[in-house]
Amino acid sequence: MPGAKKPSVLDVVHRTCKQVVELHPGISINQQAVQQYAAQLDAAAVKAAGAKGNLFPIKFDSLEAEVTFLCLYHLLSCGSGNEQLLQASSARRGAAETIQYGCFGLALSAKRLDAPWMVAFSPYHVHSAFGIDSKVEEELQPGITISKPGPLAPLAAAIQSAVVQAGKELQGLGFKSFGAFVLEHLDGQKKAGLPATAASLVEELADSFPGFQDEALLTVTELAGSPEAEQQQQQQQQALRVVYLRKAQALAADLRARFGAQDERFNFTDTADLAADSGALLPAILHQLGLITYSEQLATLLEQQQQQLPQGQDERALRAAAVAAVDAVVAAAAAAAAAGGSGDAGFTAWDLSCWLLSQVQEEGRQQLWNGQLLLPHRTVGTVAY
Repeated sequence: MPGAKKPSVLDVVHRTCKQVVELHPGISINQQAVQQYAAQLDAAAVKAAGAKGNLFPIKFDSLEAEVTFLCLYHLLSCGSGNEQLLQASSARRGAAETIQYGCFGLALSAKRLDAPWMVAFSPYHVHSAFGIDSKVEEELQPGITISKPGPLAPLAAAIQSAVVQAGKELQGLGFKSFGAFVLEHLDGQKKAGLPATAASLVEELADSFPGFQDEALLTVTELAGSPEAEQQQQQQQQALRVVYLRKAQALAADLRARFGAQDERFNFTDTADLAADSGALLPAILHQLGLITYSEQLATLLEQQQQQLPQGQDERALRAAAVAAVDAVVAAAAAAAAAGGSGDAGFTAWDLSCWLLSQVQEEGRQQLWNGQLLLPHRTVGTVAY
């Protein structure tokens, strides 16, 4: 339609995730539970959680250096599928702690995290900074052992590859660092008279760096469109594109929380459009709350495989369900507020996501939420979360 506003990339995230849940037979959203949960939320507390961001105890030499660090940190936000292996390794740190620990080490040990340094990033850097044991010793015969790749070798290789690949992309685009890339984009928006938006930055990151790209295709079965086909229950396969962009959105949220109050370039006007986190923890929390329900088949599959879920239809649908369920809670809260004459919900999807995740507690090798054991799915091999 002429003159119609083009949907932002954040709109696409919300829309495609909702579509997946509507079409996937194994996952649904309990609307009654959504209404009940929305009614009991403390809007002020939820909103405060979303405004905090990740604040790191590191002193940086410049704005560019700090933005570079945040980009690198979010680029490498992965490894949840290896949680048990990491907890059982010599370092005894979970996935999130491993990435944070490693990025701290890189920031403190490297003179600068620029593109040439990224391109030269090696397996040694991964081992020394992140403490990931990528090799194991195997005894061939008494007194003779060999070193070979261990179960954490793919994760170590994925971390190295993400850094090197991003460094090459930066050099190809003519930027000396991640920070320079982000600042150039924000300056360009300002010079063009365009508002500072998270959507434009998220889209630019996803278009420029494979490590920030985060979408998938799902094959869904639906009834054919004609009434005759519906009557005959004829079915057809359709490939559905679903967009998450988890890392890029989290980076945009952190940049606004850190710099938005002091630098208008980071004071994004559309943070209310950021979607909920689509990693492994949030679907488990929402399932525990009864907001997301599993079919008997999916529940049995997760139980039999001890929450191990390969990359594929079910794993992608779980991620989408987290986004769609949080959207449903925000919509329910907004509707209730409007009916009471008090305006909007008082919080966004990102706020609620942060609030829910902030209540996860680590106890030994277990993750607890609201005092109960949390059972997130584990997808080995994914670099999206």
